[in-house]
Amino acid sequence: MYYVYTLTDPRCGEVFYVGKGKGRRIAAHTKEALRGVQSHKCNKIRSIIADGHEVVSEVVREFKREDAAFRYEKKLIAKIGLENLTNIEPGGRGDCRGARTSNDAVKIDRALGEILARVLKHIALRGGVWIFGRDMTKEFNRFVDAMIAKYGDEKIIKLVRPFGVELTLTRA
Repeated sequence: MYYVYTLTDPRCGEVFYVGKGKGRRIAAHTKEALRGVQSHKCNKIRSIIADGHEVVSEVVREFKREDAAFRYEKKLIAKIGLENLTNIEPGGRGDCRGARTSNDAVKIDRALGEILARVLKHIALRGGVWIFGRDMTKEFNRFVDAMIAKYGDEKIIKLVRPFGVELTLTRA
């Protein structure tokens, strides 16, 4: 019913993706790539096709229970090394879809930095954040605090600096 599969680049023989699926999931990645989905995995698939090859799709192991398939997927990704794959998560019950490249991480960091910088500038210049006549300053301060708690002072300082915000964070 469930299976763990690999996608391999026939040009070099290296596995570039490990997944868990059922039914026709194993074929979905090539369809995504041909539809133009932008991800590291889909870019790799398009490159393989452009070179006149087909992705090698292989069911590695079948399972009756989904939780067993998730565990094996995670184990196989760890064995190959997440850094050697286009997977964005180490397997198991992940929430993300698609493959994330290091370039995607840079874009995400840049977007987060820009959002935080805009919020901080707005609070500093206007003494608060008002949206449709409602004072949202506390909510925005909580958002900034949550980002600092999640990513740490140093990263937040680094993220907002390109947008002209110099922060010095001190703990009370």
